[in-house]
Amino acid sequence: TPPLQTHRRVRIERLMRLLVECLPEMTGVEADIPRTLSDLLLCAGDARRWIDSVVNEVGARMGVRPDNVPWSMDDNADADAALEMSAMPTEGENATLRISTSTLSDPLRSFVTIAHHIAAQRLMDESFTGDGEDFADAIELATIGYGYGVLQSDACLYFQNWSDAVTSGFEASRFGRLSAQEIGYAMALLARRMGIRQPVWLRDLRTDARVTAKQALDYFAGLERRNRPLLFDADRIPAQESTATALVGWIAGDDPSFAYAALRRLTEMDGFDRPVVAALMKATRSRDADVAP
Repeated sequence: TPPLQTHRRVRIERLMRLLVECLPEMTGVEADIPRTLSDLLLCAGDARRWIDSVVNEVGARMGVRPDNVPWSMDDNADADAALEMSAMPTEGENATLRISTSTLSDPLRSFVTIAHHIAAQRLMDESFTGDGEDFADAIELATIGYGYGVLQSDACLYFQNWSDAVTSGFEASRFGRLSAQEIGYAMALLARRMGIRQPVWLRDLRTDARVTAKQALDYFAGLERRNRPLLFDADRIPAQESTATALVGWIAGDDPSFAYAALRRLTEMDGFDRPVVAALMKATRSRDADVAP
C-alpha cells in the first residue's frame, strides 16, 4: 500500500524529478547527510560568526557563493516572520535575508531557514520553472536533496508540554510547508535515487517521517518486484507533450499515480474526443478519491 494520498505523492515525485533534472549533483552520498547540527563544522559563540558558518556550509553544498547570500541581523525584527522566508530571491537579484536575533535561540530552525533561502537562490540561478506553490515546495525538497532532510524533519514540528496549578496540555509549532510525512516520502525518493535500500539515516528521522519513509521504501520494492515504474524515475510520464491517446492509456491503467498525473494534464487540453470521454467516465469509478473526478 502506498503511503500518502495520491495527489501528495504525485506532487512530491513530480517536483523531485524536476529537481534531479535541474540539479543533477543534488543527490550526493549517504555519508553526506548530517543527523544533527553537531555533525557540521559551525562556529559556536558569536551569532554573526555562526550565521557566516551556516552560509558557508550550505553554500558549499548547494554551489552558491557566500557573497551571493546577503543577510542582516535585526534586534527589532519580528521573530516569527524571520523564521519564514523573510525575503525571497528574484531573478537577477540576491534578496537580503533578515534574521531576528531572538530566532537564534532556536539554532535548528534558524539553520533550516537559511538553507531554504540559499536553496531558493540556487533554483533561481538555474532558472527553475514552476508556479509559486511549486517553487515554494521545490525549495524545501531541494534542501532535502542536498542532504538536510533529517534536520528538516526535526524542525518541521515541535510539541511543547505545559502545565499550571489547574490544567495541563501541549502546544504544537509547525515550521515550513512540508509535513513530516511528506519529508519522509521525499527522503525515501532520495534513497531510491542513491540506490540505497536500507539507509542508515532512517533511524534518525523523527518517528512520523521515519514510518512514512519505511512504508515508501517497501512500496518501491513492491513496484520493482512487479516490474512497475514509479513516476519519479520512469522513462515515460504524463507530460505537456503527451498525446491524448497516451494520457487515456495512463488513465485507463491501474496505477493511480500515473492516472492522476494524466488527468491533470488532460484538464489543460482543449476539447475531448470519444476515447477521452470514455476514459474519464472510467476514472469516475476509481476507488482512489484523488483519481475520481
